[in-house]
Amino acid sequence: MADAANGADAANGADAANGADAATGASAATGASAAAGASAATNVADPTNAADATNAATATNAAAITEADVTVFVCITCKGPDAGAEPHGRLLFDAVTARLHTVRPGAIAVTPIACLAVCKRPCTIALAGQGKWSCLVGDLDPTLHADDVIAAALRHAATADGIIPWRQRPQSFRKGVVARIPPLGYRPEEPGR
Repeated sequence: MADAANGADAANGADAANGADAATGASAATGASAAAGASAATNVADPTNAADATNAATATNAAAITEADVTVFVCITCKGPDAGAEPHGRLLFDAVTARLHTVRPGAIAVTPIACLAVCKRPCTIALAGQGKWSCLVGDLDPTLHADDVIAAALRHAATADGIIPWRQRPQSFRKGVVARIPPLGYRPEEPGR
C-alpha cells in the first residue's frame, strides 16, 4: 500500500518504496515528504489528464490546503450540455482561481478534484475547513457563479463551525446545497439525554 506521507498516491498506483507511478513510471515525489510541506509533484504529469492534474495540484498545494482558512474543492469533470466542449467543472475551476487575486493570500485554497459524485447536478464544489462542517453545492454555472463561490468560501472561513447562515449565502448556494457534512470527531448533544 502506498504511503501518502512519502508523496505516493494509492489512487494512481504509486509505489511508496521508490516514489514511482506504476502507470507511467514518473516520479511521484521529489524525495521530500509532502507532509512536511514539500512539493510532491513533478513535471511529468499530463495536465490534460484529469487524474494527473488533480494529483499534481493536490500534491503541489498540500501546504496551502492545510494552512488556508477554507478549501474549495471543484469537480473538474462536471460536464456541460455540449458533450464536445470543455467540461464546465474545469471552466468553473479556472474562473474561481482567476478571481483569487481579489482575496487575502492564503484565505482560500482551490483544489481540482476528478469527481465529487454529484453528476446529476453539475457543476459541483465542496467547501471544507479544519474542524468545520463541510458543504457540498451543485448546480453552479461557470460563467455566473465564480464570484458566488469566492463569497461563500470567505463566509465559510469566517464562521466558527462552517455553517453559513441561510440569509448570508449567495443565491446559488441557497438553492444548490446537496449536503452538509459534519467535521471528523463531531459528537452532537442529543436533546433529552
